[in-house]
Amino acid sequence: LGAQLKGADGANPVYAINGRRPLDDEEVQSLPFDAIQSFDLLPQEAAAGLGYSPNQPVLNFTTKAKFQGFETMANGQTSTDGGGGSADGRFAATRLRGKTRFTLTATWLRQNELRQDRRSIRPDPSLPFDSVGNVTALGGGEIDPQLSALADNPVTIAAVPRDPATRRELDAYLPGANRPNVTDPGAYRSLQPRQRTMKIAGFFSQPISERTTAALSLSAERQRSWSLQGLGTASLLVPAGNISSPFANDIWLNRYVNEADPLTQSGSIWTLHAGLGFVGAFGGWNWSLRLNHDRKHNQNDSELGFDMAGVQDAIMQGGDAFAPFAADQIGVAIRDRSRSIVTTNDAQLILNGTVLTLPAGPVAVTTTFNAQRSRSDSQSRAFPDADSLLGRSQGGSSLALSIPIASAADNILPFLGRLSADVSGGVNAVSRYGPLYTAHASLIWTPVRR
Repeated sequence: LGAQLKGADGANPVYAINGRRPLDDEEVQSLPFDAIQSFDLLPQEAAAGLGYSPNQPVLNFTTKAKFQGFETMANGQTSTDGGGGSADGRFAATRLRGKTRFTLTATWLRQNELRQDRRSIRPDPSLPFDSVGNVTALGGGEIDPQLSALADNPVTIAAVPRDPATRRELDAYLPGANRPNVTDPGAYRSLQPRQRTMKIAGFFSQPISERTTAALSLSAERQRSWSLQGLGTASLLVPAGNISSPFANDIWLNRYVNEADPLTQSGSIWTLHAGLGFVGAFGGWNWSLRLNHDRKHNQNDSELGFDMAGVQDAIMQGGDAFAPFAADQIGVAIRDRSRSIVTTNDAQLILNGTVLTLPAGPVAVTTTFNAQRSRSDSQSRAFPDADSLLGRSQGGSSLALSIPIASAADNILPFLGRLSADVSGGVNAVSRYGPLYTAHASLIWTPVRR
């Protein structure tokens, strides 16, 4: 079955419900398995009649005439090494009465945070930061010629001695010459954020006249997340004349700001969807109209570091550069508040029917008209140069013909069995790009059964 669900060129299948194109993905996803009477794999030529690309196979679900059911489900899982567990649940109610359908679903997901220290991940030794500190040269070269002479090789990084009483002595840095201090920040960094997701969706379809059915689909989803982004870092200039520095040159003191809380990141995503559709028939023609609106609002609040100007000023005024940072000298966290809003509106009209009848059968034609408008607006407080406002419009139409050539059932060239030709073409214009043309032709042959 898996191989049959692929088109001749490997195209993925598309879906139909009771022989018509669904209003949106929610109509398919919310359909309970128990409400399905049967499903059939339609030939690829059926795709064009539903407004799909003609090279896609169609999986058609036939629903039961009457069905009513409720579903509740809850799951939980965790990892063998602990941490990062999750739980999720689902409630669904469905009622089918012919062409009338009502479905209401609610889902939730709770994902726990997983910190780096719960896994066997070693800290990156190439980072110069540590809870006590490491010193480096301003230009990235040799820190102090005298220290290099003591070590018998150039010293480009040195660990700050852990004993505060020895930090003003140059030879105290010799054991840590080119062997920097390394702190494991795993307890302050999230590999997996804490996440909470809730989604409510509803679908309703109802005949509004003898030959017309309307459908409405609404959904709202909110996702919230929170994670630790590690300790803040500081690279502070320590001048050669500072009383706490034994070095002949200016140096950088690189250390974690472990006197402050770890950096955090929080986010919120709202996803809204609304769909309205109509299906009907007139004068021997079938028609369907689909209107969809989608909006996604993403907002993030990220702490990037701390304002260390107060600490730097104290060092430049002769303060002890290697002493713990005073809480009143550490500035507020530097934050980036960013948001993005993406909206999409699209409409599609499909008309299909018979234009004439040949000896081998009727000639079926399908005409599709579609239009879409997308807009993306993103802003960042910390990086305003990255702000953007983008928009794109596209629209097009297509025409598909199914022409019967031979029909053994109608005794038209019966030795050929059943033979038909499918021809389709279309144009899709994209703003600031231009028109895109497509064409497709195929022969569909079914041999005579003997």
